[in-house]
Amino acid sequence: LQQSASFANASLKGQYAFRMDGFDAINGFFVDRVGWLQSDGSSAVSLSEAVNDSGAGGQTSGTLTGSYSVATNGRATATINTFSENPNDVIMYLVSGTEGYVLQSDSGLEIGGKMSLQQ
Repeated sequence: LQQSASFANASLKGQYAFRMDGFDAINGFFVDRVGWLQSDGSSAVSLSEAVNDSGAGGQTSGTLTGSYSVATNGRATATINTFSENPNDVIMYLVSGTEGYVLQSDSGLEIGGKMSLQQ
């Protein structure tokens, strides 16, 4: 259950660890991601991840930057430069300011997971 009745960009602030897994139907392989997402509470976000996919093995993204927006219902969207295939294709559903679910909403991908604020 959501812990707040209303959310804003300031609800997503700090460094969040995340893990995601799923399937890339376009390339035909399983994908696992772990890393961190850093947001400034305004609209800037950066992402660093390690990816393991059954098609190409382990990869590290480096640090990628982008922007995000949080709706009052807790649905946040982000566009990560050089990562996003489409604008706002990283979607986060906030449970609170410290927890949420994250997924990549591009066609042919079924990749999602959890994110938690690091204290």
